[in-house]
Amino acid sequence: CCKAHGIRAKPGGPYPRARRDPFRGLHDRPGSETAASSDYFFMGVFDGVQTVIADQGLDLLVLPCPSGKDRYAYLERFVQRGVVDAMILAAVQYHDPRIELLQKTGIPFVTLGRSSLPTRHAWIDLDFEGAADVALSRLIGKGHRRIATTVPHGDVNFKHVFLAAYKKVLARHSLPFDPDLVFVTRRNEGAGYDVVDKMLTLPDPPTAIFLIYEVTAIGMYRRLRERGLMPGRDLAVFGFRDEPTTRFLSPPLTCFGLSLSDLGISLGRAMLAQIPRFQKRFPHGVVQKLQPLELRAGESDGNLDAHSQQRSISAGILFENAGSEPD
Repeated sequence: CCKAHGIRAKPGGPYPRARRDPFRGLHDRPGSETAASSDYFFMGVFDGVQTVIADQGLDLLVLPCPSGKDRYAYLERFVQRGVVDAMILAAVQYHDPRIELLQKTGIPFVTLGRSSLPTRHAWIDLDFEGAADVALSRLIGKGHRRIATTVPHGDVNFKHVFLAAYKKVLARHSLPFDPDLVFVTRRNEGAGYDVVDKMLTLPDPPTAIFLIYEVTAIGMYRRLRERGLMPGRDLAVFGFRDEPTTRFLSPPLTCFGLSLSDLGISLGRAMLAQIPRFQKRFPHGVVQKLQPLELRAGESDGNLDAHSQQRSISAGILFENAGSEPD
């Protein structure tokens, strides 16, 4: 650590160089729900990052912030120790002081996700705006007008990006925004189970839903069938990203394909472009890039018809009646 080598970080000055082995750090707080959801996202991204940096003689050090710990203090400790000489920040918050910390100390970094900060820095993000446009336009084209969506729990920045895109697409199609159709969820299968129950208690239930977390479709499919409804027929379901845990759903889930390896490669190159000694080989400057997503059409986002709409409304009435006490 810095203290052992007699080196301390100076506020506003250069970061300490307390070791000879070059490392690149990735800072994230996965959370218990992410670990429990069998998410392969970061493993695929890690592989892509290492594909790029290994050719430069560098290693990747993953620094997951424990649940319940302060992200800023946790990162600051590593900065002061000089454990890494470049960073990739994940789980970017709407107001993320970690970005200002790295800018202040001069450590090269790139973020996986944008932030609301006005300061310019390198980032790679998923094209949430493009995904919302394609998904909602497709559902609207199939006759749906009451389209629900889910957004992440907490203040992660892509929650705000995604919700703004959702509202913008609705407005472009002259559809009103209904806050009752926005459901805040965590990233697990049980969230889909709960969302179905909440939707069916609405006076005018939605006929379609766009899920920001695709694994919630697993619980949603089960709960719909328990309520006597069929995914794709009685409720159009559109997932965000294709992943192994949802590929055996029936009907097949309509979602977007994303190359995690390509995303990791983009992150690795963007990070190397911030490090002075690699800038001749990676002359990209301050990279700000949206990673594209590709539509993978399944059978879960069916057309709206009078039969499916009537079944959804009837199911909502039955659900409410089932919870009432007799006089």
